[in-house]
Amino acid sequence: MELTYRAMRSEDIKKLTPMMKAAFDEDTRMHTELLEDGPWGYDNGKLLQRMLEQERTDCQVILFEGRMIGAYSVMKNDNMYVLDLLFIKPELHSKGIGISVWNDIEMHYPETTKWLVETPEYSKRNRHFYKKCGFQEVKIHTYEDGEASVLLIKYRNRPKIVIREYCEERDFSVIIEANKKEYSKTFQEALIEDYKQALKISVTYVAYADETYCGYIRCLTDGVYTTYCCEILVETEFRRTGVGRLLLEKIKEKYPKTCIDVLSDQDDFYLNNKFILLGSGMRRLVKPRKKL
Repeated sequence: MELTYRAMRSEDIKKLTPMMKAAFDEDTRMHTELLEDGPWGYDNGKLLQRMLEQERTDCQVILFEGRMIGAYSVMKNDNMYVLDLLFIKPELHSKGIGISVWNDIEMHYPETTKWLVETPEYSKRNRHFYKKCGFQEVKIHTYEDGEASVLLIKYRNRPKIVIREYCEERDFSVIIEANKKEYSKTFQEALIEDYKQALKISVTYVAYADETYCGYIRCLTDGVYTTYCCEILVETEFRRTGVGRLLLEKIKEKYPKTCIDVLSDQDDFYLNNKFILLGSGMRRLVKPRKKL
């Protein structure tokens, strides 16, 4: 299979746009009731033109036996590379070309250790393809118009995850920023100093990949019967990579004789980590709701 690549030029857009439109429309028809749909500008050349004009973006034409069959675009960031676009003309789908192109892309950018790609949530075929390429789904993102997409990440030479005991000087600021990002609508700036004290009196461990913050767990325990998991928060890019499990295992290692209890809105995570559903949870609010 003779695949070659060259830098995309403005004059290529006229020929590439119908290929891209056909590829996106085929996927749309396969998974929805629509006949055609795709990202902004996919059908009139504006998407490719915008990518060509972006800084730190590498746009390449894919050639098969010398003939143009598709294109890809990679945006280069310091911490990760983003596969912005990858399409191949539909008549060449399911022939192994996509996998070969991805392997060539990885070889072309050996300096990166982390890849990110985003694809529509409904697109089972795309999600299956990227998983075959070694990606893991880490988050479903819903946009203001209701459309949802899946974020997938792939690591090369994944760094070792190290679990460290909480250190205020090193960890407090990154934990606060993580909470602001995760709970942007409910985060209360006025309680930051109170939370600093809560971290001091809690059993808290923090996960790092080399020197990159990954997540943390905070617990309260009597040391004999029960350890209560107040919160466990893992950075989006490190979810489904085992970080949460390692944090829980650290607590179990510290208090091997206690049960670990939790109130959860992420039951699947805990069920996959040997928790069982037990009874029903209740909470008395700081300001009790009025009874109807």
